Amino acid sequence: MTARVLKALSPIMMAARRTEQIARDVSKRQAELATTAGLRQALRQQSCQEAAHAAGFDAALQYLGESSAPLCMLDALEDLAARLHADLDRGDLPSSMIGLQYVLEGLGSIALEPPPGDLARLGDKFVPLRKLVLHQEMGHRRLGEVWVPRFAAALSTYERSRLSAAGRDYAALANAVVEAGLPLLEGLDTDRDHYLRASRAFVTSLYDHPLVSPPVEEFAS
Repeated sequence: MTARVLKALSPIMMAARRTEQIARDVSKRQAELATTAGLRQALRQQSCQEAAHAAGFDAALQYLGESSAPLCMLDALEDLAARLHADLDRGDLPSSMIGLQYVLEGLGSIALEPPPGDLARLGDKFVPLRKLVLHQEMGHRRLGEVWVPRFAAALSTYERSRLSAAGRDYAALANAVVEAGLPLLEGLDTDRDHYLRASRAFVTSLYDHPLVSPPVEEFAS
């Protein structure tokens, strides 16, 4: 079992490192669009924390050794990153915060909470600050939960409709990341089943979220 878990651990950490790098770069750009000094500081702090997380996974991989790149997973993450940067190119901070602080951070929190077993034990060995990282990621998620509704409240009906459409796009991208991540857990049935249940429930919750569900006006049009 340990050999099989070690084989799986490297591509999982490669995907985790790329996730943190995306979050680092996106939150740094978000800070440039922040409308208040407090939000700007919080986003800059998030970027610094994400950089530290990425460095932690990179250090673990230097010790563990990198495997063949998990191409499907990395491709799915790059699709999500491309959408995040496209929103930022348009100056659309609320949509980007749904994509990062809601979606990507939500997926990261699930990945950082494996069920008890060999994967969790070895993960803690190679990334001993997992609980701290998880605590910080939950804080990043909270940042989106506070600020996106504030932004949404000031939007016109059309802008609100675009925001909910962006949320549905991000939910679909999240689902693609989930499906691409399943092969990384091949042979680890307990972890795979846990990840599948938790991540699919999370994606479903995104579609049901008031900020993502289509406004009534969309159904009437």
